[in-house]
Amino acid sequence: MGDEAGPGGPPAPDPPDLKLENRRRIYGLIREKPGIHLREVVRELEMPYGTAEYHLRVLEAGGLVRAVDEDNYRRYYEADVALRDRRAIGLMRKRPVRAVVIALIERGELSHHDLAAAAGLKPSTLSYHLARMEGAALLRTRQEGRFTMVSIADPALVERLLFTHGRSFGDEAVDRFLDTWAPFEAPPPARPAPSKGPGEAGAGRPAGEDS
Repeated sequence: MGDEAGPGGPPAPDPPDLKLENRRRIYGLIREKPGIHLREVVRELEMPYGTAEYHLRVLEAGGLVRAVDEDNYRRYYEADVALRDRRAIGLMRKRPVRAVVIALIERGELSHHDLAAAAGLKPSTLSYHLARMEGAALLRTRQEGRFTMVSIADPALVERLLFTHGRSFGDEAVDRFLDTWAPFEAPPPARPAPSKGPGEAGAGRPAGEDS
């Protein structure tokens, strides 16, 4: 029986049994790749959709994992992952967001125009993702004349998440970044921003892109 939650409260659920192989595999994958969603679990573990969905529900009900709905995905994390980390990791599961993050870490603050070029994104695509990244306190923007300047709000947080979880993204650009800086055992310093270019932000709303 689960422990009582308190006087008059419902009993807490028993922890799920991790001796079951499929459940243990799913939980291990979530620990390895926080922010993973159901279809990725099914694909990576070659597990039937219904089986994976059932065990995820059990893990969530038992308090071992937490599910967070983000855009069109329901992402899964270990239950003790901090809210700020969850928000940042969920965004960084999207390839355009990773491209923006790497560009800003390597080059420092950039204008909207220069950041779009450095990340290989259309200005409208960049604007779409910047709004979400700024809303999650991942980035900050400021106006400098007619230019929109973009920088990482908390470099220590972003660099920690990259060095901790970066390999799980399966992204060649992130792997190159880690291969470059890992021997130094410290996050890289930001380099000065290049010359400014036109900074107008586009207004498009492309769909989010995972992996």
